[in-house]
Amino acid sequence: MDGENRVLRRLEIPGWAYLALLGTALLYAWGSLFYRLSKFWFVDEDYQYGWAAPVLLVFMLYRRCKTLPPACRLMAGAAPFGAGLCACLMVPTRVILEANPDWPIALWWSAGLTIVFTFAVLFDIGGLNVVKHFTFPVLFVLTAVPWLGQFEFALTITFMKIAAFISSELLNLFGAIVVQRGTVLETQHGPLGIDEACSGIKSFQAMVLLGLFLSELSGLRGLKRFYPVLLGWVFAFTINIGRMTALALIVTQFGPSALESWHDTIGTSAFVLTGILLVGAALRPPREEAGRRSGANPLGFALQPRCVITPLCFLALFAGGELLTSWWYDTTSAGQRQPWRVRWSTLGEEARTLDISKQIFSKLQCDFGSARWWFSADGHRWIGYFFEWEPSIRALFARQHSPEKCLPATGRKPVRDNGYQRFFFGSDILSVRHLVFDDFGQPLNVFFIVDGSGISDSDEASEAPSFRGRLRAVLRRSNQKGDRRTLELIAEAYETPDAAWNSAASLLSRLIVRNSQAQSSGHEADTAQNASRLFKED
Repeated sequence: MDGENRVLRRLEIPGWAYLALLGTALLYAWGSLFYRLSKFWFVDEDYQYGWAAPVLLVFMLYRRCKTLPPACRLMAGAAPFGAGLCACLMVPTRVILEANPDWPIALWWSAGLTIVFTFAVLFDIGGLNVVKHFTFPVLFVLTAVPWLGQFEFALTITFMKIAAFISSELLNLFGAIVVQRGTVLETQHGPLGIDEACSGIKSFQAMVLLGLFLSELSGLRGLKRFYPVLLGWVFAFTINIGRMTALALIVTQFGPSALESWHDTIGTSAFVLTGILLVGAALRPPREEAGRRSGANPLGFALQPRCVITPLCFLALFAGGELLTSWWYDTTSAGQRQPWRVRWSTLGEEARTLDISKQIFSKLQCDFGSARWWFSADGHRWIGYFFEWEPSIRALFARQHSPEKCLPATGRKPVRDNGYQRFFFGSDILSVRHLVFDDFGQPLNVFFIVDGSGISDSDEASEAPSFRGRLRAVLRRSNQKGDRRTLELIAEAYETPDAAWNSAASLLSRLIVRNSQAQSSGHEADTAQNASRLFKED
């Protein structure tokens, strides 16, 4: 026994060094989490407010550190065991997120592990009192984690439809002829709001972050913390109605050309006004907090000599996770698919160019895009959209935009999912998603392809959004690097899905060509350049 005690004493280090090693482990855990979240913040404009989360978090931690509570006695082994378990689970999570950076469930799991790891470390430092003291700032990071898709879509689209209904009634009351279709307002000059149909009300997500931060500054506790959040939602909803009404009036008075110059200005002004109103209404001077008991050393237990093994194990696990991830995805994977493009000129002169607004390019974050509409030989109207992403972070999120999310927002109701059809393209096989919608009384068949040079086969493309597909991407060692492209064909009024698919298969055989073939056509090159300039213009 004495020999074991002597060994343990030799492994002890000063309390300040122990805290420094734990702090390094915490910095890595939080830095890794923010790095993963920043990909969403960079690509998705609805979550760009997330860049403020680390700054606000550090500010709240600084305020809490000035009023540290006295530490309480520790339960030996409980906290290090919990932190060690979280550190072990972070390693496979790190590997999974490398292949699936756009997977909200994995991001929530990663955030949860980071939070529990932090609580365990705080418990090891100062016990339950310290954990309670820092609970709110630590949990605050969840405001910047992307919402789960189904919940986000249901909430934002519901409020958008209600706002569109109220706005249409107000406009009709003042003599403007407007018809609501989902989140879209149909005016005599064309639809308004189609660019917003996939985005919801971005103020709703941002108001959660801002409202909870204001509750911390105002000293609110318990359920009262959510009062500023609810107030922010009321402001966001009301001001969004005014935004939609103002844009509709501009279109009816000055035509669609005026919308381009006013859309971003009014949208940004509405967002800023919502924030200003919430700050003015919710921010209150905090109550005086009771100071710490005089003479109490909040870090008394932590500053005692501690065993160096625990923090070193955490750091070793994190370093091992980075090395494992680097080795796993640096291994050569299956051969890449040959890139392809769409050659609209094969449709003939009857195909008409469909203008894509600057807002759509901004939302999709794509590099090139083009669209056409035409009537097929059997008399049915078709619309086609083709978008490309060059190899970058933006390309990883191409599959976030799909018809089952965007079309219901415009009032179309999903009727049937026919799954994936196989389209043979030379030596490759493309997976074509076939969806059927109710377009206000008539069938709407939609054919959708998401593909990239880094996708190894058609099964990977079709299974990618599922839980199984995401795990298989890890086993394939697919880190999702490379370009992306999407093709969406929309067919109106076909009596049966089979008839629509037969026509779509014929169209695909004409439209899809290899990159070298597409680049030989000057018409196609001009189309891509024009779309790219539209996206990059200020």
